[in-house]
Amino acid sequence: MPSAAFVDELAAAAGKDPLEYLRDLLGAQHILDLKGLGVVVDYPNYGVGQLAPEIADQYLIDTGRLRGVVDLVAANSNWGQQLPLRKAAASRSIAVF
Repeated sequence: MPSAAFVDELAAAAGKDPLEYLRDLLGAQHILDLKGLGVVVDYPNYGVGQLAPEIADQYLIDTGRLRGVVDLVAANSNWGQQLPLRKAAASRSIAVF
């Protein structure tokens, strides 16, 4: 996933709210099978090798689950409400990995 700052810059260039832009970027729910796509994966998948070794080589990414996490974070962070006025600039962003 691209870095949050870069996604925020893309959203600003498109004139969109960063959260809505990220949702659009994720798109409809689908499963990404990196190994099936021929992508060489050389990193551990968040400890799956220890937690569920029988699926450790699958490296499936569920964009629907990721979007659910993004929506939960947005709801619990009061996304869309104006930030308090401060002398220094303030912004809000959501980073996903």
